[in-house]
Amino acid sequence: MIIIPFLLRSIINRIQNCLPVFFRRCIFLIFFFISFAGLSQYYQIRNFNAENGLPSPEVYGLLQDSKGYMWFATDMGVSRYNGHEFDNFSTENGLPDNTVFGFCEDAKGRIWFRSFSGKLSYFLNDSVHILPCNSILENEIRKRTIVMVSMYVDVGDTIWVGTSNRTVLKIAPGWQEKHISWITIPESGGYIFLVDDRSLLFGGNEKDAHFITVYSSQTKKLNQIETKVQSGLRYSATRLHDGSFLASVNNIILKFTKDGVLSRNEQKSTIITLLEDIDGRIISASYDGVCIHEANNLDKYEVIPGFSDKIFTGVVIDRENSLWLSTEGHGVYYIPFRNGRYYTSEHGLMQSKISCIAEYDGNIITGHLNGTASIIKKNDIKTVSFYSRNSVNVSNNRINCIYVHNNSEIYIGNNLSTFNLHSSLKDSKEYASFGAKKIIKSKGNMVWVLSARRIIRADISQGFKREKDVRFFQYIDDICEDSKGTLWIAAINGLWNYKNDTLHYLGGNNKLLSSRIINILEDKEGNLWMATRGRGVILKKHGSYYNIKQTDGLASNMCRNMLIDKNDVVWVGSNNGLSKITLKKTITVGFDVNIYSKKQGLLSNEVNFIVSRGHELLLAHNNGISIMDPKLLKNNTVPPPVYISHAEINNAIYKNDSLKLNYSENYLKINYIGLSYKDPGSVEYRYKMEGLDTTWVYTSYTSAQFQTLNPGNYKFIVYAKNNDGYWSTHPAVLYISILPAWWQTWVFRIFMGVLIVVIIFMIVKNRLDKIRKREQEKTELQNKIANTELKALRAQMNPHFIFNAINSVQYFMTNNDPESSQKYLSKFAKLIRYVMDNSKPSSIPLEKELEALKLYIDLEALRFENRFEYELRVDKEIDINYVQIPSMLIQPYIENAIWHGLMHKKGNGKLNIHIHMYGTVLTCIIEDNGIGRGRSKEIRSSESVTYHKSFGMSVTKERLEIISRLNNINPQINVIDLYENNIASGTRVEISIPSF
Repeated sequence: MIIIPFLLRSIINRIQNCLPVFFRRCIFLIFFFISFAGLSQYYQIRNFNAENGLPSPEVYGLLQDSKGYMWFATDMGVSRYNGHEFDNFSTENGLPDNTVFGFCEDAKGRIWFRSFSGKLSYFLNDSVHILPCNSILENEIRKRTIVMVSMYVDVGDTIWVGTSNRTVLKIAPGWQEKHISWITIPESGGYIFLVDDRSLLFGGNEKDAHFITVYSSQTKKLNQIETKVQSGLRYSATRLHDGSFLASVNNIILKFTKDGVLSRNEQKSTIITLLEDIDGRIISASYDGVCIHEANNLDKYEVIPGFSDKIFTGVVIDRENSLWLSTEGHGVYYIPFRNGRYYTSEHGLMQSKISCIAEYDGNIITGHLNGTASIIKKNDIKTVSFYSRNSVNVSNNRINCIYVHNNSEIYIGNNLSTFNLHSSLKDSKEYASFGAKKIIKSKGNMVWVLSARRIIRADISQGFKREKDVRFFQYIDDICEDSKGTLWIAAINGLWNYKNDTLHYLGGNNKLLSSRIINILEDKEGNLWMATRGRGVILKKHGSYYNIKQTDGLASNMCRNMLIDKNDVVWVGSNNGLSKITLKKTITVGFDVNIYSKKQGLLSNEVNFIVSRGHELLLAHNNGISIMDPKLLKNNTVPPPVYISHAEINNAIYKNDSLKLNYSENYLKINYIGLSYKDPGSVEYRYKMEGLDTTWVYTSYTSAQFQTLNPGNYKFIVYAKNNDGYWSTHPAVLYISILPAWWQTWVFRIFMGVLIVVIIFMIVKNRLDKIRKREQEKTELQNKIANTELKALRAQMNPHFIFNAINSVQYFMTNNDPESSQKYLSKFAKLIRYVMDNSKPSSIPLEKELEALKLYIDLEALRFENRFEYELRVDKEIDINYVQIPSMLIQPYIENAIWHGLMHKKGNGKLNIHIHMYGTVLTCIIEDNGIGRGRSKEIRSSESVTYHKSFGMSVTKERLEIISRLNNINPQINVIDLYENNIASGTRVEISIPSF
């Protein structure tokens, strides 16, 4: 039907370009009445067929489940659709029969299938489950020669099935043969069976359709409606939002309540199914197409064009308010946007780009670049050519504007001429000899005509008689006369006005007004609106200018056209969609901006021209026309549900909610899908793998890959966003646990930790043992050295003592004192024996040391002729046999007291030796009443002769240092000078030796 006119139009265009103007105009008159009958306003329609993945084009029913998936019943199984691909299920996947007539979903989310054979099954957890009583059901259905026409499963798992006979099938939980029962409908005809408040079953007797009876689940008759149909082959019923019922028998649609029939509508063909949409309209699918009925008047309806030759079996309105239609033999049709209609070249519109558009008496007129106009009148599209006389240049014949004067006269202008199109839309003539880029109304019959760098004010009633001709030396895009009579001019260099016969340029003092303005309009409040090419929209209000840009919500700063509707709402077309600007009723200037594009149903984002037709907007695009109802222009606010379809692990597929994997199964691909059917390719996602990611990953891909995940627990979270920016309210979640390898387990780690600690301990211990052994060897060596040194010191001590003793013997012999010499030698011999006996041990009992001290002091007393007396006291609590003391340790200090303290004293000297114990410290106090250390030092330094030199003190000091190192003790020696009346009166030496 459409191919022949297209071919004819192509032939005409080729001939027109080759013939003179006169012949071209004759050809135009010949083909003026060529039309495209049978066409009307079209929807955007997508078709899904076997080529797209459906198992068969024979589709008997469809359903959107609670998750958002679309299901289709075919003669070759069932199919589930997610917006990208079809998952098909057949007997190979567990279906009891490949021919499935319909669906229902229960409260538990199970999808139930009723098959042609009478067998029932349901889908749950990605697998098909069949009923145990299916073989009995198949036999009963065959025996009773009935068909299952409707189905419902209640919350208690009881299955209810409406049939084509006077019965309702009931299968109690358990679904065994013993649970099957048949409820007989008391009266013949069609019936509606109400199981509960949520359900509705329908069925009927094919032989008698005179009545439709409503029953409760106890087969109690609630209402009966007369159909005036004697026999019925097709039944359908639904419950409306207001509680009333809608039923069809053959081609009759009945709307009724318990009080009676509300309406009766007769269609041209048999109704297959009925559905109420969210606006209360009724959608009926029949053997001859699909109709959309008004909510309160079923006799008023719109036929969806292009479907008159198709048999429809099901209708579904999805969550996004889109329409799905199933057919026999043509697959599934999807109408994403029901808020608009469309005309394109596929419907007969001229393929040349639309250069302007107008509305006249409900009809649409479009001008094109090739000099033709398309007239869309009711269901026809006519093509009319407008060519200026003596012009063969196609560019000169482009239609620039269509002006409707007082809703009675139509004027069409190109670059060279202006034509008058008769109101009947059947005749035209060249009306003016000058071209028109834009024609706007002025006062009375006057108009302003924008033409080739000039603005003409003309009387339209006198054939565009020129009253005023304003020459302008800039390229002009648009003109507008405001309510005060001022003419505003949008030139390429900015804004001008013309009043009092004078042109004024406004762009010099305001940079904003130096922008290229392509469209100017005035609203009812006297505000001036200007659409710019690059600066968005400029508003002149109360003498001030405001700029509305893309950053303020405008679809684009590159504007093309504007329309101000009867509510003073400003519509702006751009290269990126349609913008709606609403001024706020506030003291300060404020506005709301909404944008619409293909996402909301526009044919294209390129909106070149906007005109109004009643409550509708006519939008001209490069590729056709969109007819939109502003009230129905809405964003898709339905958040897309998102699901994880499956996970691929080392090329194996898993469909669980949680995964427990071995350490080697760490190459993971997670597939997910957001269900939005209007524009599935624009769905965006954000995901995060908790335990790995710290930020969200944004993508348009429907899968995410993770390589070499470390052992641990992870949580994969994904959200989906639809084409209008609404995110899923709930994410899809997958829990993942990757088990560690045996060498990564805590047991192994603890074992290895212990082993490492043991090894380190052994290494350290071995090292410490070696160090300790070396230190021990070193200590033993030092001890040997110290002992050797000590022995050497003791060896030095012995000669020193012996030397002093011999000096004393010498002294006695010199003085001819044989008796004293004998006593002295006797004591000296005992002392020598003591020294020899105690020269080897490092320490001796205190008793032996005291004996030696007495011998030594006695010898010195004899030597000095008893010039001093001494006292040796030992505390009683000291066990002199047990306490050990280094040998010859005290003797040097006693010697020093005698020789340097008492020897030079005049008068009797005294030497007191007191040994006592404080805790574990043995203290020996040696006190003399000699001349003191100071006087002794003076005497030694003043005497010229060699005086007695005592080596005992220095040797003893060295011995004490060695004893300290060997025994880890700290002996203390304090020497105290004694004074009486500030005169030296002796010396006291305190020796403190810790026990060892």
